[in-house]
This record gives sequence, structure tokens and C-alpha cells, in this order.
Amino acid sequence: MTRPRRALIWLGWVLLLGLLVSPAHAQEGTPEAQPEVTYMFGEHITFRVRFPSALSIQQVEVFFQANSDPTVVAPMTLDGGEWGYQHDVRAQYVRVFGKVAYWFRLTLEGGETVETARFSFFYEDNRFAWQTLEGVPFRVHWYSGDTAFAQAVLDAARLGAQQAGLILDSELSELVEIYVYGQLVDYQFARSAMGPLWAGGHADPDAGVIVVSLPPGENQMLEVERKIPHEVAHLILYAATGAGFSNLPTWLNEGFASTLEQNPNPDYETLVDSAVQKGTLLPLETLCQPFPRDAAGAVLAYAESTLFIRYVQTRFGQEGIRAMVNAYANGAGCAQGTNVPPINLSLSQLEREWREDNLAENVILTALREVAPWLVLLGVVSIGPIFVVVGFQRPKVVTNP
Repeated sequence: MTRPRRALIWLGWVLLLGLLVSPAHAQEGTPEAQPEVTYMFGEHITFRVRFPSALSIQQVEVFFQANSDPTVVAPMTLDGGEWGYQHDVRAQYVRVFGKVAYWFRLTLEGGETVETARFSFFYEDNRFAWQTLEGVPFRVHWYSGDTAFAQAVLDAARLGAQQAGLILDSELSELVEIYVYGQLVDYQFARSAMGPLWAGGHADPDAGVIVVSLPPGENQMLEVERKIPHEVAHLILYAATGAGFSNLPTWLNEGFASTLEQNPNPDYETLVDSAVQKGTLLPLETLCQPFPRDAAGAVLAYAESTLFIRYVQTRFGQEGIRAMVNAYANGAGCAQGTNVPPINLSLSQLEREWREDNLAENVILTALREVAPWLVLLGVVSIGPIFVVVGFQRPKVVTNP
């Protein structure tokens, strides 16, 4: 037998031995699991799993995570050879319309712990028979209305993405799922754990999901033109900023999205003008954080943010918008994110010029009006000692006998 032939035979034995050993090793490190997930939307999610009877298991824990949300860990209970756990989504919210990854960790009799492979399921509102219409980069899901309605939603989304992408020099790289509810009450049930109930639209940029309420009626198409581009703009902002998206002030995030609406709210200018007259405008620095939760305060915040972004875009162009977005995304503070070329003004300075240029507001008079009560109080406090001194210095009247 020649040496090359002997070497080939030995190599064959080694490969065969490897094939025999590898499956046993994999099975030992990653236990076989037969999982099952069922859920009643908006109420609970039930995890069940079975393992080979040869495994001596003391405890099983289930791990699950929706998108990039924190991982939930829960102990499972054994019932008739099946381990189970029911999660109450009303007590601990699980993000809707997204992939949920889950896996199991086993504690064996000897104290050793092993984990299973990872599995996943898509958590969506299964109360409705969703129809779908796709046109890259969007897929529309709807259950009320005809195909022409879904096409109008798709067209509005594409137009919004095109216009927002032109301003920010960015585009969507993955498919975006748009879920359209035919009734506001249906939408509110699905989003009850996310934001105020009066809001009729929501975007999850990191999940690539948009959820809106578009009830039928004479204003439905107007709402399509308003809500869909608005929510798409949030996703374009996310595509342009990535991890820096969370650093954007709310007035910039929502104001930019509102300027992309094809049918903008006609009451915004009236609301802001009224606030100017009453001296109740909200300082923009207070709108870097989430908007007020009450509807009236939130609408005024949206109105101010929208008009302010329009002013910046008219005065400094798309370059000014991109510069602000990049500065904030890279960690600039609320007060200084606008102090970059071509703007070169702090937020307070830029806001003052916006008020003077576009709102016909005399900022000095407004400031005096705001401090007027304190000036009156200061005057009272200052005049008091004068009366006391005058009282002590009054001449005594001497009566001659």
C-alpha cells in the first residue's frame, strides 16, 4: 500500500469519526426543543415547550425580546410534560407589529445550564383579516376599504419618502410595513400602551413599522395625505441619523415630519397667532423633551414646531435642516444644536429672530409683560421703606400755649 493511499484512508476515517461525533456534541450543547407560541392580541402571549424525556430538568426559563426592546425573562411551570408561561401584555407591554425572538434556558439536575436555539414569531393584531399591497419600499396592510384606497396610501408614502429623502439626502433601505386601521377605536386598542389616545398615527423607526387610523368618510383622502407622509418622515429621519435619532429634540422630529404633510393642519397659524396675543407661546427649549400629554398643549407644540421648521428651511434652505439634524444626532445639546453653519445661532437667538420676523412679536415687550408682576412686587417692596423713612422725618407741630 503506497503512502499516499494510506494517508487518504486515514483521512477518510478521521472525517467519518467527525461526522459521527459532531451531532452528539451539538445535541448535548443545544437541547432539542419543541416550542409553541399562541396569543390573544392585547391580552396575553403563551409560551409552551417540550423537551426530550431523557433530559433531567429542574427548571426552565423563557427569554423573549421584541426588536431592540429589553429582554424579558420569566420562569416556566411544568404541566403534564410540557413547560409553559403566560405573559400579560397589559401589565408589561410587548411591541406590536414586530418580530419577537425567544429562547429557553434549562437548569439540569446537576446544576448545569444550557440554552436552546433561538426561535421567533411575528406579533401582530390578529383580530382582523389583513389584505396587503406592496410597492417597494412599502407594504400596506388594511382591512377596511378597497384596493384603490390602499394604493392611495402607498402613493402618499412614496411621495413622502421622496420629499423627505431629498431634504435629508437619505433613503429607506428596508421594507416598511404600514398598518391601516379603519376605525379609531381599533387603533386605540392596539396602541393603548403607546402614547396618548388622541394621536391617530405612530411610527416605530427601528422596527420599520407605521400604524395609522384612517376611518372612512369625506375627509379620508385628506387624512391619508396628512398622516402617511408625516409618519414616513420619521423613518427617513431615522435612516439619516441611525443611533443618533434618539438625540433629536422633539420640536425638530415632529416639526420636520409635519412640514412633509401634503395636507397640513390649517389651524396651526391661527393657534400660534392666538398664543402670541395671549403671551402663551411655549419656549422651544421646553419642546426639546416630549410634548405635553394633553391634546391642547400638544397641538400648540406641533403648531410652533411646524412653523419654526418652515422658517428655518425658508431662511437657510435644505442645508440648514441637514446641519441641525446632523448636529443634534451627533450629540449637540438642545440650546446649541442650531449653532452650526449656515445658521450660526443658538436656539434662543434663532427663536427670537423667528418670533420677530414671522410672528410680528416684539420680544422686548413680551419679556416685560412676563416679568410685569415681579416688577410691581419689586416696586411695592422698594417704596415701603421710603414711606417709613418719611414718616420718621415728618416735622413735629408745636402748639403755642
